[in-house]
Amino acid sequence: MENQHADQDGRSPSPKRSANCSTPLMLSNVCSLAEPHVAETSAVPPIEIKEEIVDETSGTDCVQHVTCPGSPSVVEIHLDPQPNVTQTAASTTPMFHAIAPAPTITLAENPMTRPISPPLQVIALPVHPRPISPPLQVIALPVHHPIQRSILRPIEQRRPPSPPPPPAEPDVASTSTKSESQEAFKGKKRVSIPWSHTHAERKAKVEMDILHAERKRAEADFRRLEADERKLGTEVLLMTHKIMKVEEEKKKLRLEVEFLEQEKKRSEEESRKMAAVTAFYVEERQKSAAVADYYVEEKRKAAAKADWFLEQRKTEALRQRLLLLEIRKLKRGLKEAQ
Repeated sequence: MENQHADQDGRSPSPKRSANCSTPLMLSNVCSLAEPHVAETSAVPPIEIKEEIVDETSGTDCVQHVTCPGSPSVVEIHLDPQPNVTQTAASTTPMFHAIAPAPTITLAENPMTRPISPPLQVIALPVHPRPISPPLQVIALPVHHPIQRSILRPIEQRRPPSPPPPPAEPDVASTSTKSESQEAFKGKKRVSIPWSHTHAERKAKVEMDILHAERKRAEADFRRLEADERKLGTEVLLMTHKIMKVEEEKKKLRLEVEFLEQEKKRSEEESRKMAAVTAFYVEERQKSAAVADYYVEEKRKAAAKADWFLEQRKTEALRQRLLLLEIRKLKRGLKEAQ
């Protein structure tokens, strides 16, 4: 872009700049490739470009920070200086590292110093030339959440980290900044590559990274749900095993209760039998006692009869004596009567 400015001005390139030189470039007219009619009529706030230029012989990268005062968007453009190398748009691909989502922009000249010309485009060339891959079919999907820093981290890690830019210096005249930018990019041919293509590719990559992260998160959720399901299955099996054990214990207790009830019935029957035997023995004792009493009564009766017989014998003996006496008296009376 700066070489085109140099060709239009007809100025000669200036000597090389040091590695620590950085000058802010303020451009007042900014337009978009998507809406060219709006860019021609509307006024857009200026964009500040911070350049970090290094010597071509040192082999380090050049970094540009494109910022807008009215927007937090920042775009880092890494330029790989390589002397005596001419690259075309058919064999190169620009590389950008996005810190935050940035709008599609093109840089135009200052209308105060030059007449209005077609919008210029920001391009960057990598270190080694490589063929451009065939155009990708990008399907733009709506993104309902902001782009996270963790998703853009793999894009930032593609290139080695560059040193932090020095603090911005006060604004200078547009002519001095323009000549310094021409000195920084002297001897290099810049080929115009549509900014919208690179922005669309970067946006598609970011969306693909977002979809990939969402897919990983969904897979992790699915795996977690599967693990929870397996855990619930094992818990159900354990509960089933415990329920089976409890049922077996209940069966054992029921059998024990039935056995105890049977033993209780048997003991009651035995106790009834023992009570019956005891009653029988008591009755037999009572019978034996009655028999003993009967025998005692019979013995008493026999003793009384024996006494009666003795009394009768004594009475008979007395009667016999009396009869004998009467007989003797009668005999005496007869004898005396004779």
